[in-house]
Amino acid sequence: MCLSNMFGLAPHFKEELIKLLKNEDNYVVLFDESMNAVTQSKQLDVHVRAWNTNKLLVESRYYNSVFMGHGTAADMMMHFRDAVEGLEIPKIFQAGGEASSWGIEQLFSSAHWLFHDTPARREDFQKITGNTKFPLKFCKHRWLENVPVAERIQEILPDIAKYVKSAKAQQVSCPKTKSFEVIFEAMKDPLLEAKLAYFTLVAKEVYPFLVRYQTDKPMLPFLATDMHVVLKDIMKRFVKKDAIADVNRITKVVNMDVNSSAVQCPIGEVDIGFIARKKVKALLATKKISDRQSQQFKLDCQKFLVKLSCKLLEKAPITYQLVRCTVCIDPRRMASHQDDCEIKFKKILQHFVAAKVVKENQCDALIKEYSTFLEGVAHNPAKFRNLILAKTD
Repeated sequence: MCLSNMFGLAPHFKEELIKLLKNEDNYVVLFDESMNAVTQSKQLDVHVRAWNTNKLLVESRYYNSVFMGHGTAADMMMHFRDAVEGLEIPKIFQAGGEASSWGIEQLFSSAHWLFHDTPARREDFQKITGNTKFPLKFCKHRWLENVPVAERIQEILPDIAKYVKSAKAQQVSCPKTKSFEVIFEAMKDPLLEAKLAYFTLVAKEVYPFLVRYQTDKPMLPFLATDMHVVLKDIMKRFVKKDAIADVNRITKVVNMDVNSSAVQCPIGEVDIGFIARKKVKALLATKKISDRQSQQFKLDCQKFLVKLSCKLLEKAPITYQLVRCTVCIDPRRMASHQDDCEIKFKKILQHFVAAKVVKENQCDALIKEYSTFLEGVAHNPAKFRNLILAKTD
């Protein structure tokens, strides 16, 4: 039976999975390494998460396992490549980098690891600064955690600078680590506080949306509207006023080419936020930075916003008409835009019929039922609207 599973069924299911993945543009690879008590070796398991076009749902499926002795970074990479053999690497990894060269991510990560699990350094830091707060753990793909991390760094930045200065002066033990060198180099940047303030500002633009959607409640009716608000607020900071005034419709936001200089405002008009603007002005007044450095900072801010907007538009489901049409079941919109809701409901049915989720002979009955419901909403829209706002805000 074991031989049948290993050499018969297992290869068959693996080949079927590879065939399925060849039809997908992208997929996610999940891997985990742990100790196998039976074989007394480390076991690296690989799973693949992808959209199954046939079943119309996201599936997570086992792909492969490899066993290893040593577990260094080089060993892990070698075994990982062996484990994902047969998968198309470009579809696994996504090209992503910082639009600016500020190194904020490296600063956040280095600040945390400099004091993590190091009682001696923590004691030195507390002795020099009198501060018992330390940098928080940073993970760049966990956007929900960016704001607390950035705010903590801003709060204790003067104390970190004091610690670095004392370490370099040999008043306390000077760490011989890459993390310390990253922080030491970052402290030389006169615009560091302005960059941190700007990063926090942008992170706070998406933070409320991320918090609101950390729930199992049915939020789909509100998704398109909320995403539209987030994107519009970000674009207001670097897009010309006449261009942003024309994006009240979700489709306008989705179709806007933010990379085009025709819609981007002049560098001097980029909104970098109150705190960052104040710090840049102070640096210019004291001649710690030049006009050229100030302009470059604003240009980097604009690039940052453009990159963020492009990433959100690339990943956001509102690029799909079906998702945009789900606003027709947002009770707030049903109370104020009934004609538009009815049009969008019919478009949803068209998608459902094409996907064979709903039969054509059921559509007229569904439209009638929806129209009847809208009539009920029209009789008391204020009560309906207030009830929904109380549940979602």
